[in-house]
Amino acid sequence: MSSLQWILIAVVFGAIEIFTVGLWFLWLALSALLVAAAAAFKLLPGLEGQLLLFAFFTLLFILF
Repeated sequence: MSSLQWILIAVVFGAIEIFTVGLWFLWLALSALLVAAAAAFKLLPGLEGQLLLFAFFTLLFILF
């Protein structure tokens, strides 16, 4: 996926966070932004790597 698609995902998660109680979607939005940055610099060309990095950052943010 392109970095623009990841930014759109981050915006959607951010909008959901505004309307919900808790911080779950905030971490998803931050993870999507970090993956968007990696995709913009062509560090992760494939979808599998991007999804793996998204899952890693999400788990990292939620646990710590």
